[in-house]
Amino acid sequence: AVGRDVLLVGPRGSGKSFVARALLAAEGYRAVETLTLFKDMTSRDLLQSRATTSAGETLWCDSCVARAARLGRAVILDGVDRLALGALSALGRLLEDREAVLFDGTQLVNPLRLPAIAATLGLKP
Repeated sequence: AVGRDVLLVGPRGSGKSFVARALLAAEGYRAVETLTLFKDMTSRDLLQSRATTSAGETLWCDSCVARAARLGRAVILDGVDRLALGALSALGRLLEDREAVLFDGTQLVNPLRLPAIAATLGLKP
């Protein structure tokens, strides 16, 4: 299952998260975060949150979804059925293309595209 997305469907309390954690542990994932989703979540909530430093500067903090994407980790999204379509679209690009543009301007790029990007820039991968 490594490198694959898995969707477990079942009624509340049926053990989906338990099964997901067991599958991930069997594949060698140790620290797995769970994000409980709700209907009012936005794409920003899914990827980053905005904070302000004591000096009044804006600081963007990665959600567990963005951290997992950056670090190659797994994350359990509990309650995907509750998300609005706009929030689902942010997840769709990350799941389908393995890419996302974060709100701090960071671009997460599919590693398979890195050689082509490097060649375009005249760099050696």
